[in-house]
Amino acid sequence: MVKSLLLGLGMLVFGAALAFGGGRTLYRAHASQRWPIAEAKVVRSTVERQRSRRSVSFLPHVSYEYSVGGKPYTAETLAFGAGVSAGAMDDANAYVSHYPVGSKVQIHYAPDDAAMACLDCGRVSAADYLIAVGGSALLVLAVLGLIETFRSGRKARNRGMGRPAMGKARV
Repeated sequence: MVKSLLLGLGMLVFGAALAFGGGRTLYRAHASQRWPIAEAKVVRSTVERQRSRRSVSFLPHVSYEYSVGGKPYTAETLAFGAGVSAGAMDDANAYVSHYPVGSKVQIHYAPDDAAMACLDCGRVSAADYLIAVGGSALLVLAVLGLIETFRSGRKARNRGMGRPAMGKARV
């Protein structure tokens, strides 16, 4: 029972983290489309190489400066979801070509925290939904598994004490 309990708690924490992170990403991606708009100036537009043990991928990187209420800010968030992610060099180059250094762009910033902004608000991918839904499913399975673990433990204790299991009548 202890192993089942620990496994269930581990699944619960992992599922909750995935569901929360994925849900927050989806929420921010969609909510950011309704945030206030400011004009920004692109100060950096490059493609960064990301190397892992088995592959190389390329990530578009765009930094932009803007001001809200006379206060200057710099941000680099392209999108909150995985809609802009590492991939082929041609894709990354095509993305940054839309944002040459010195160009003016419109960004959306959070009304309660102007330091949080995004360039391509609302861009999400199937991976974002998969993380949120998969985490939620894992969370539900963990809760059901923990309930069953506690229920079977209670039945075993009742049998050991000579009592009938709850919900079953003696004949």
